[in-house]
Amino acid sequence: MNKLPDFHFNLEQIKRIQLIIAFICGIIGLLIATQLKVQQNVTVQLSAQSEQDLGQIVRELTNEINTLQRDVSNYTIQLYKYNQAASDKKTILNEAVKNLQTLKISAGLINVQGPGIIIQLEDKKNVLNNYDLFDLVQELKSAGAEAISINDKQITSRTAFKMSGNRIVIDNKKISPPYYIRSIGNPDTLYQAINLLGGIRDALTSFEGVSLKIKKENNLVVPAVEKQVKYKFAKPVNGE
Repeated sequence: MNKLPDFHFNLEQIKRIQLIIAFICGIIGLLIATQLKVQQNVTVQLSAQSEQDLGQIVRELTNEINTLQRDVSNYTIQLYKYNQAASDKKTILNEAVKNLQTLKISAGLINVQGPGIIIQLEDKKNVLNNYDLFDLVQELKSAGAEAISINDKQITSRTAFKMSGNRIVIDNKKISPPYYIRSIGNPDTLYQAINLLGGIRDALTSFEGVSLKIKKENNLVVPAVEKQVKYKFAKPVNGE
């Protein structure tokens, strides 16, 4: 079995070894200190560099936010203008539609409905003439009637009343009693206008065989004219 060699050091050799160990420890400590300083410098540089980068990023983000806010403001204004224009166009369109409906009603081009009165005018001896019915229609119009029909024929501004023998003719069509006059408007006002003392009711019922009944209605229908007028010569004035 091999034995480890025996080392015997004198005092001088021990001191030399201690110095060498001290020197080596010093070198190691210096290296560690240097490394720590280098790391600190690097850390400081990195920290400084990060702050600069962060500042640059913040500035770029701020500029971008400001740009986006301006864009949002511009788009909001544009959207408001578009909505306003659309609203104006919608208002104009709605007004045009209302005007068109009013013209259609006035011309008798469409069926209309609403509150009003129904007059049943009986003429058992055929003594009434076209002027009598015309006067009744005018009385209703004066009372605010918006639509009128006689025996389901709507009366318009172009309706013609005439006689053919002892028969009343409306727009080239003969009608026979009893006459049913439907009038759309304020029921109370129309009713009072017809029943006015010494008015149209008294005038009509003064004839022998003539009677008149009135009934208020919450909703009645006046049909459109059967034949629309075709204008050959009348044209709208330019710009109107």
